[in-house]
Amino acid sequence: MKRLRWLLLALILSLLPIAIIVGTQWGLQLVVTTVNTISGGAVTVGSANGRLATAYNLSSISITTKGADVDIDKFYWSWKPVSLFSAELDIVKCATESLTIKLKASDPEKNGVDEPFDFPKIVAPVTLLLREFSLKNVKVLDSDAHLAFQIDNFTTSLELYSDRLVVNDFTFDAPDLGIDFHGNISLEKDHSLDVMGSWRLAGYGFHPSKGTFSAGGPIESIDVNVALNDPSDIRVVGVIKDLFDNPTWIADLDARNVNIEDWILHCPPIILKKVHGDMSGDFGHYRGLVIADGYWGVADKLHLRSDI
Repeated sequence: MKRLRWLLLALILSLLPIAIIVGTQWGLQLVVTTVNTISGGAVTVGSANGRLATAYNLSSISITTKGADVDIDKFYWSWKPVSLFSAELDIVKCATESLTIKLKASDPEKNGVDEPFDFPKIVAPVTLLLREFSLKNVKVLDSDAHLAFQIDNFTTSLELYSDRLVVNDFTFDAPDLGIDFHGNISLEKDHSLDVMGSWRLAGYGFHPSKGTFSAGGPIESIDVNVALNDPSDIRVVGVIKDLFDNPTWIADLDARNVNIEDWILHCPPIILKKVHGDMSGDFGHYRGLVIADGYWGVADKLHLRSDI
């Protein structure tokens, strides 16, 4: 009995430092100070509040790598570690605010050769519940400090199981582009997916436009439906084959009562009463036949046929 007591006391004393580090504000400050010290300036954190075991936030984070410098104004983390006893990693929130990535000039001779993509085999030891992941105000600057890309908001909520990935919500908003969707992707052999959502587009020579899309089927042959709902009514139905190996696509386009002036900037009124196109290609080239009937100015009856 006395030996058991000593073993329990030794176990408590060995776990006590860990409990202090993960369960107190002081422990979080100790970890931050240690990282700032041993990283040699590669990682610095200005301030920290909270506890590692539940929730915390970091401010003024800087990360220096060979390829880029990263600055993060705020980082938030919240999770439920007790869920690990149920074989779940339950992350309540993982978020950043004001993330800036400054790319550094690279040596072209050291750039690697693109390798064929193999869909990764994901084996999740636990179920991942990511209830909120968000990036707000993201800016990517090139090596000359010019703005290369900007994301106003990226938010997702997902669940990763051993056999599937469930996307409860995916929202991407940039100044000229927006996408929202939900769905699931199988992690079995055929990697089938079933997603649907909406999109918006502004700029790029177009008036503000919005529409919907859906995609389904095995990753080797995905059925895709894309619709432009405003300002026109255009539907594209097609199939994408060998997405990660040698991607090709075929599609049918149908539209009715399209006023090109409402869709494309600086275009005169051109009314297409009916349009049909049969097209195919890859991600670099396309070809097809488009037939349209409509009118333009003094030409009341236009019949257009074009190989593109």
